[in-house]
Amino acid sequence: MYSRQFAAVPDSVLHLGASGWVYINTFVLWDQETGSMWYPFPDEHVLRSVAGKNADRELPEIPSVRTTWKEWKAEHPDTKILYLP
Repeated sequence: MYSRQFAAVPDSVLHLGASGWVYINTFVLWDQETGSMWYPFPDEHVLRSVAGKNADRELPEIPSVRTTWKEWKAEHPDTKILYLP
C-alpha cells in the first residue's frame, strides 16, 4: 500500500488506477492527474513513476499487514467491523 501524496506537496492527492499494463506479473498504475505510469519497487518500499510528467518521483509505502481475518481477530480481539446488510 502506498501514499497518494508527495511529501513536498501535501495538499495534492493522486487518483491512481490500473493502466491495463502488466510488468513482471504486477499491475502498472497510472494517475488521472498527469497520466504518469507507476510501478511498485517493493525492495525499496516505494511506488515510482516510470513514465510521464511525474517520471522518477516516488510515493512512499504505507506500513501495512497482510493477514487473514482469523489471524487478525486472534491478535486483535477488540477489532470491530462495519456491517451493512
